[in-house]
Amino acid sequence: MRNNLLGIDQAKQYAFLLLKYRQRSCAEIKRRLERKKFSPEVIAQTIAFLREKNFLDDRLFAENWINWRLKQGVGYHRIRRELQQKGIENNLIEEVLKKVVKPSNNLEVLETLARQRLSRMRGLDEKTMRRRLFNFLMRRGFLQEEVIDCLERIFKEQKIYES
Repeated sequence: MRNNLLGIDQAKQYAFLLLKYRQRSCAEIKRRLERKKFSPEVIAQTIAFLREKNFLDDRLFAENWINWRLKQGVGYHRIRRELQQKGIENNLIEEVLKKVVKPSNNLEVLETLARQRLSRMRGLDEKTMRRRLFNFLMRRGFLQEEVIDCLERIFKEQKIYES
């Protein structure tokens, strides 16, 4: 019993160390504790303690992650993938995404990013600009159809202004 208590204290200390740097999901903490070879019982007790004391909350983690990534100009679909990799359940991801991300926000982020990147591409031919911009936006996690529509709008506007 004494050995198990020591394990729980060590697991809590390690979990608090991880949480000191950034908020984490329950699955992330569990994986990190497993990597340190804590027993499944100690891991379960540690996670239960952290949840009970509100140090771990997957919903809050997902909301904060989404807001942070949107500010960085990351698209809806990439954010979804990242949350899945962090161990957040799909139904919770969808619920929080619907609450936090409005379709207009996603398109607004897309257009802002596209215009910023395009402004750095002066001097290139249109085909090269389109290709580079398309690839950049796809890597950022936007849907192909959204990117194509956005690029069409931007390049049409550009031609109107240049005429």
